[in-house]
Amino acid sequence: MVLLTKMKIIKKIRKLKIKKYFIKYRYYILVGVGLFLAVGFFWFQQWRMVRQPVFAGKFYSPQKEALQQSIDQYLEEAEDIEIEGKLRILIVPHASHNYSGEVAAYGFKKLKGENFKTVILIGPSHNDRFEGISIWPKGYWVTPLGKIQVDSNLAKRLIDEDRIFFRRSAFAKEHSLEVELPFLQRVLKEFKIVPIVMGISRKENIQALSSALAKNIDEDTLVVISSDLSHYPPYKVAVEADKITIEAILSGDVGRMENLEKVVSDSMPPESLCNLRTLLCGEDPVKTALMLAKELDINKIKLLKYANSGDTREEYLEVVGYAAIAFSAP
Repeated sequence: MVLLTKMKIIKKIRKLKIKKYFIKYRYYILVGVGLFLAVGFFWFQQWRMVRQPVFAGKFYSPQKEALQQSIDQYLEEAEDIEIEGKLRILIVPHASHNYSGEVAAYGFKKLKGENFKTVILIGPSHNDRFEGISIWPKGYWVTPLGKIQVDSNLAKRLIDEDRIFFRRSAFAKEHSLEVELPFLQRVLKEFKIVPIVMGISRKENIQALSSALAKNIDEDTLVVISSDLSHYPPYKVAVEADKITIEAILSGDVGRMENLEKVVSDSMPPESLCNLRTLLCGEDPVKTALMLAKELDINKIKLLKYANSGDTREEYLEVVGYAAIAFSAP
């Protein structure tokens, strides 16, 4: 009984000491806890702004050496097509590398020896349906070849414009930007990126983004448009349909893009178009490029390479078209 009483007294004394200690040093304790939470929150936010390589192992090799080797081989085999003036905008495909890597390499080969400080990547949303334009605002994007910093200053200036914001889900399952990064990492040394995904097709989005870009980029900035061409027609139909699309892009006239479907349907038998899902999956990004080119007087547009999946994989019943197109200014 005495022992229990002593134990209770000791516990009370300890509680009193702890309470007294807390009262005496409560300011420092609260500041310490606050700092701990703030630092933890900061690093949590930093971790959240690092996009991991979601499609490594699906669209390209997840192994650093194998990926590096395959990219270098594509670039070595690509012909170096001469262009007039300085490269400002590049259209490249975004299928898995074993399908469209050969064509993409024709475009990215033009970056060797260039010193672009920032690369703006613009692609369509294949999975997330939303209104407007989503920009990744800061942090890093990671590939098996390393991490690339986001140009947060440029991203912020663009986000301040109309219809542009950050929507994380737009990037979560989107491959059209990620697949271009390993090529960029092999041809450029030090550069930052601004990843952009365009939502539901709207003229207002195209106008807003092209206007925002025109106001905020310079000659040290490259714009990369990620888009494939026709989807799933037979080989010969794809060749004819893609020829019409490419000619419209090369004209530099965004108005010609509005009538593509009619021009294609009028030029081919209806039964040949039954499997044609789309002529251009990145239609709004490509229209943005054409509008931006007009605003900045980028008037030299050249086809570097065309092929479709029938050429690369020898499957001709249903194919997807690919093109690398360069926009340059004298």
